[in-house]
Amino acid sequence: MSISIGRSTITTDGLVLLLDPADSSNYTLSNVEVLVVAGGGGGGTNGSGNDIAGGGGGAGGLVYNSSYNVTPGSAITVTVGNGGGTSQNTVPTASQNSVFDTITVVGGGRGAGYAGGAYFTPTSGGSGGGGTYANNSGADGTTGQGNKGGRGTSSSVPGAYAGGGGGGAGQSGENTNRLGKGGDGGDGLPFSISGSLIYYAGGGGGGTGYQNQSYRLAGKGGRGGGGNGSDVANGRPAVPNTGGGGGGAGNAGGAPYSNGFGGAGGSGVVIVRYPGPQKATGGNTITQVGGYTIHTFTTSGTFTPLSFPSNNGTVYGLANLINGRGVAIARGGGITYQSYSSRKPALRTPENQISSYVELPEYILQTLPNGETWTMEFAATLLTHSAARYGPHMTVSGGNDLIFQWLSDGTAGLYNATLVSGSLPTWTLNTTVMFALTRNYSNWGLYKNGVFAAEYTYSMTNVNNIQGWILDQEQDALKGGFDPNQNINADWHHFSFYDRVLSASEIQTNFGALRGRLSI
Repeated sequence: MSISIGRSTITTDGLVLLLDPADSSNYTLSNVEVLVVAGGGGGGTNGSGNDIAGGGGGAGGLVYNSSYNVTPGSAITVTVGNGGGTSQNTVPTASQNSVFDTITVVGGGRGAGYAGGAYFTPTSGGSGGGGTYANNSGADGTTGQGNKGGRGTSSSVPGAYAGGGGGGAGQSGENTNRLGKGGDGGDGLPFSISGSLIYYAGGGGGGTGYQNQSYRLAGKGGRGGGGNGSDVANGRPAVPNTGGGGGGAGNAGGAPYSNGFGGAGGSGVVIVRYPGPQKATGGNTITQVGGYTIHTFTTSGTFTPLSFPSNNGTVYGLANLINGRGVAIARGGGITYQSYSSRKPALRTPENQISSYVELPEYILQTLPNGETWTMEFAATLLTHSAARYGPHMTVSGGNDLIFQWLSDGTAGLYNATLVSGSLPTWTLNTTVMFALTRNYSNWGLYKNGVFAAEYTYSMTNVNNIQGWILDQEQDALKGGFDPNQNINADWHHFSFYDRVLSASEIQTNFGALRGRLSI
């Protein structure tokens, strides 16, 4: 398998990190697919001491956009609304809206019921809450986001007290019937944006207080997380992060009556998806399924498409993780993007300073299946060099667990290792060179421009334990303790990391794919 960088193609078998500014289209987003679901409404309460039942809560509003425009580097505020809350003998609290940038989705309406000595009506919302006793009509939903709640039982049917179902994103809540059955919640709508087909925003089922045991049936929650209504006391809560409505309270029917409260509405969710590897930050989880990267927000946060480039300490869009495990970050300012031409762009790290550095995502190392077998490739042009310079560098607490050194005699290699065969490769100022370093436990291979140069033995920490991974500095403290005489002033054109040892032919193939645009 291979991946294209500009007009070049390299292998992706085992590739877990790719840092390459050759083609900004590989790393930036112009539009995304987004699903926004608001918090569901709470089910209606029965606090009357008689056989009144509560209406089902309306589902949170739902909006799906298949192509929403985004701007690289511009953070988007994401709000995930909570569901409506319920408690004994009180009116359910309001649900909350969910927001993605300019998309605002309305929280679900509460179900009707009785609390504090008085009836309360259902409310409108993304989907409307279900009605209850005294021919209480269900509330309306918001156009384009949800549907109306179901009607409650008419007072002309003595003892047949039941609540209507809450509206769902896909259909209205069910009306109650003359035998006192609670209305079913309206179904939500199915989407595969998470990688699996899942229903969202189902309405809550209505409760029942009908005295006849043979016909006392509570309404079921709609598909999409809606809570079931109750035929005894408390309605069932909706499923979290679905926007489902809570189930309406019920009653056992006949004295002594039992009070109950409706089920809480389900919290909302925001899901963002786009094709290819990770090109943004944000979300409680970031997963990759079926060729898509998926950012799932179950709590509020920020979604930021990676910029290309963005200097002064912000995330670079050209940092790209094949498995979506993190991003490289330019810390402290001073790191700049050099366009040169479409053939040879680069990150430039400044000389003789300790205030800035490029931090590579050590989480990649910590999650490798084997922290003692891997390959690291990088291409750089050193611009100045008055003393020994160090990087890339790995450390646990500030020691030299691994350090690549660029010596003042014009050679390069693995610091403090024992040379077994070959010789240290050379480099010169203002000339691009590409190195590949392979590790197979304590045996190391070093390649220059696709050709074997040296073999070493060296024992180091299993990189699953590494806490600091820096491109251009040597750390005397974790991500710090820098020496201005040791940092690398260079243009970095390419950096990749594999979770396996590449063969000599694979290394030569990768170099052959890149050498043209690197002018080597």
